[in-house]
Amino acid sequence: MIGLTYDNARGHADVSFVDGTLVDDPGLITACLISLYTDKRDPSRPEGDQGGWHGTLFDDLGGEWGSLLWTLRRALPTEDTRQKAEGYATASLEWLKTDGYVESVTAKAVWTKPNPGTADLAIEVYIKRPGDIAPRRLGVWGAFLGAQ
Repeated sequence: MIGLTYDNARGHADVSFVDGTLVDDPGLITACLISLYTDKRDPSRPEGDQGGWHGTLFDDLGGEWGSLLWTLRRALPTEDTRQKAEGYATASLEWLKTDGYVESVTAKAVWTKPNPGTADLAIEVYIKRPGDIAPRRLGVWGAFLGAQ
């Protein structure tokens, strides 16, 4: 899989290059980034504002990719918002367990600046692969910056 690198300061991922050559990601970081930051369609929102990614139209199984983290970008920095983000992130990564890549996967959401207008939310991802003794932290990525 082509490797992605997430830039927390800019709030987005991009393909990785070393000396002009695309970097390959043999691990799960790119899979996690795609799962967390692809906007999943939210049918509970009004028509035309449901988000989603057009690539899911080509999924033979009719699945929805991504997470609903995007729906929280303007939410207040409350405990309820943090819990929703944690649930959305964990749900978006569940396929890693279902497809047998990991034994367990957990996402934790943490307010890094919990003040209104400047609140930043980070997502920590912990995985346990088959044969691992304990879960390990795979990465910490910004979910969104400056929630209002």
